[in-house]
Amino acid sequence: MPPGTTPAAEAQVKAVPALRCASLILCGGFQYLGRCYQTLVTAQETGGQRGTGESREHYLYFERDDSPGNITWVLFGVHDQPAANGRSVRCSL
Repeated sequence: MPPGTTPAAEAQVKAVPALRCASLILCGGFQYLGRCYQTLVTAQETGGQRGTGESREHYLYFERDDSPGNITWVLFGVHDQPAANGRSVRCSL
């Protein structure tokens, strides 16, 4: 969002610093978020990446909490060092 954007209704706007991330796109209800987080943790461990402990969720499209049409971008911060084993990891839910 451009600086100075006024939030609508109860929304909040906050500037956050750039972050190198491992991420997944979740297409489905929020009941799958826990599984999504576990998949990211497993992928980081398998790929030898060290997490920063920070996570972010971007709600790209929302219908209702349990809607299969929701689209959520889930991101986990990773340190700038490349994976220790030099591998990249692909994962799916």
